[in-house]
Amino acid sequence: MRQLVVREHERVPVVASAVSGKYITQQELDALLRVCEKHAVAPFIPGYRSIKFAQFCGVIQVAGLTVEVLPKVADNDTYDRGTLLRMLAIASEFPVRSLQNHKMDLQTHSLLPALARWFCDEVFAQCHQGLICSYVVQHDDLPVIRGRWHPALDMQRFPGRKDRLNCEFDELTSNNPHNQVLKAALRRVKALFPGHAAIRRDAETLLAWFCDVGDVEVTRDDLRRLPSNRLVARYKYALMMAEWFLTDRAMDLSSGRSESFSLLFDMNALFQAVLGCVMRKALPPGFTLREEGPRYFLTRGVDGTARFQMKPDFCILQGKTIHAIIDAKWKRLDPDDKGGKWGVGQADVYQLNAYATAYACPRVALLYPGHNGLADESSRPCFSFLTQGNTAAGPQLLVDWIALEPKDEWPNWKAGLQHGMASVFERVGVVN
Repeated sequence: MRQLVVREHERVPVVASAVSGKYITQQELDALLRVCEKHAVAPFIPGYRSIKFAQFCGVIQVAGLTVEVLPKVADNDTYDRGTLLRMLAIASEFPVRSLQNHKMDLQTHSLLPALARWFCDEVFAQCHQGLICSYVVQHDDLPVIRGRWHPALDMQRFPGRKDRLNCEFDELTSNNPHNQVLKAALRRVKALFPGHAAIRRDAETLLAWFCDVGDVEVTRDDLRRLPSNRLVARYKYALMMAEWFLTDRAMDLSSGRSESFSLLFDMNALFQAVLGCVMRKALPPGFTLREEGPRYFLTRGVDGTARFQMKPDFCILQGKTIHAIIDAKWKRLDPDDKGGKWGVGQADVYQLNAYATAYACPRVALLYPGHNGLADESSRPCFSFLTQGNTAAGPQLLVDWIALEPKDEWPNWKAGLQHGMASVFERVGVVN
């Protein structure tokens, strides 16, 4: 199977036949369009003899082609794969040990095998503790009464028979919906890697643990109806990853049939989720964090109806006072921008100016992902909002960034991110 590694927002030529370099044939493009047609937002935009990938990262697999879309952070495949996996781990609050085992895999494997091995390792950890058993309602004709007896049914089905008693009873079994989901995901993983002996072996080994679990087709509604309680709490991460392989939408991702598959993450939403998780850990005492709120209106019509609701990504409050507003931007800063704007979009500045005015907040910031061209020790650009073109209005806009892959060793990388976020808070004025 041909492997194609691209970056988000990269343009790839569409050709009639194979050429050197990166390319997609017209037949492959047609297959990609079919597998991605259920996306609410297209993961790529077809153009004239080319396609341009959007802000989605992950994997798209069709017959004969696997497209791996990586975040545009360092332009290094191993680094960027690690960045994406770390972001998924933080946003979903996966344990650190789940990623430590894949540090070497990222150097030799693409993203989809790494995700599959990650999932298999998590399922193995749960199987090692024993499959969860739960009581499932069963109906059967028994020679003795067990549970609730239904004599009316016996009179209809077996009149005069005393050895056939229709009973309804609870059976403690591993054949329950939670294990059925994991088994279905393992079967899907096995089907996705016909030529990958190690992953197929791992999946087959794990499927042997589920020999008493029924084979069922799992839908997104089935996943939503799964009961959640303390007895199944340890399955949390395994079920999250099973959703990646089974549903057509999970955290803005999609999946097709076994021969065609897509697992794509909206990087704007993922980056915002990552920042939210890190902020909650690094926030100084005395402050509270509001995500996507409070939602004020920017205008009021002549009829008195408020319109144009605002939704800042993060508001940091001290009591009831909004102390600072931070907006996440999954874009690449350019410190060499000749205009001195650092590549900041003009619309983003307008947006933060509106927040500063409407929320009466003197501290607003745009927070970007760090990359190799941005040094942690560098001073951050800061802009004063003006009135009438020349008078500083008071509020200031800070442009900041946070390194998504700190230099710390793997056991300490979450602590490194929290330390980086604490520095962001200090620069924006969120200190005790």
